[in-house]
Amino acid sequence: PKYEEIVSIWPELEFVDIYGGEPLMIKQFKQLLEVSIKSGASKKQRLHFNTNGSLFPVDLIKLMHQFQEIIISLSIDDIKERFEIIRGGIWKEIDRNVDQFLSCDPNIFKVSALVTVSNLNVLYLDELISWGKHKNLPLTFNILVSPSYLAYNHVTQPVKELIIKKYQNHPDSRLKSIVDTVVKTQPIDGTKWVEQMVQLDLRRDQNMLSSHYDLALGMGYTNNTK
Repeated sequence: PKYEEIVSIWPELEFVDIYGGEPLMIKQFKQLLEVSIKSGASKKQRLHFNTNGSLFPVDLIKLMHQFQEIIISLSIDDIKERFEIIRGGIWKEIDRNVDQFLSCDPNIFKVSALVTVSNLNVLYLDELISWGKHKNLPLTFNILVSPSYLAYNHVTQPVKELIIKKYQNHPDSRLKSIVDTVVKTQPIDGTKWVEQMVQLDLRRDQNMLSSHYDLALGMGYTNNTK
C-alpha cells in the first residue's frame, strides 16, 4: 500500500509489526508515531520492531513513551570484536545504545535480544549469555537455517569436539540442546566455509583468526589460507 493509505488506517491498528532494513531509519516512522499520538490511538497501540542497535533516536523514543507497549528485538549475535565481524558496526556504540533502550520505562518498553545462532557464534554463546545476564537483557535464540554452510552444527570434527566439551555440562538448557544436536551430526569438511570467510575477510580487510581464533583454526582457516 501507498504511504497515504497506511496513514489513513494507522490509527485503527492495535498491533503493528514494523519491518526494515533498519526501522529506526525509515523517514516516515516519526510521522506515523505522531499520527497515532495526535489521534489518541497511541494509548491502545502496541508496536514491535527489530533493530541492530546502532541507533538510539532520542526524538523517536520520546514519542514511543506515549504508546501502550513498545516491543524491541535487538539483533545481537555476539559481543565485542566478534559482533563487529558478524554484524558490522562499532561494539562500544551498540553496547551503549542497549543500555539506553533498557533505561526506557519498563512498563512500556519490552526489550530483548534476538540471537541468530550460527557456527560463527556457537563457540561463544556462553559469553553472550553472561553479557545478557549482566544487563538483565533477555535473549531469544533463533536458529539459522540458510545459508547452510553457516548452520551451527555444520562444523568440522575439531569444532564439534570444542562445542561438546564447552557446553555438555553447562547449566543453560539451550546450550545443552545445541550439544545434543551436534553430537548426532556428522562433521563436515570446512573447505566451503573457509572459502566464504576468506572472501569476507578480503572484502572487509579483516582476519577471522583475530576475532574467532578457536573457531577459525578448528574450521581450517590459517594465516596461510589467503
